[in-house]
Amino acid sequence: MRMILNTTQTESDFAAATMQTFLCNDLIERFGYGMAVYISAKASAMQRSIDALNAERQLAGGRLLKNASIDEVVGVLRRKGQLPA
Repeated sequence: MRMILNTTQTESDFAAATMQTFLCNDLIERFGYGMAVYISAKASAMQRSIDALNAERQLAGGRLLKNASIDEVVGVLRRKGQLPA
């Protein structure tokens, strides 16, 4: 369980909330609903990893990583052949 703003949420609740941040009509129009959900899930997972790393880096006084972007995720999926170029 993870504490968020005085409430407790399960990891899956938190993941769903983060994924909704990335899922938008533009993405659905570009790639279709199924692929848009897949891309949003990948972006959400990447952002959660970045948030965890940034929490550690902040405690250590290190430089923080930038947030995930849909364009970065789409670029990686294209390079891996999972999306058409």
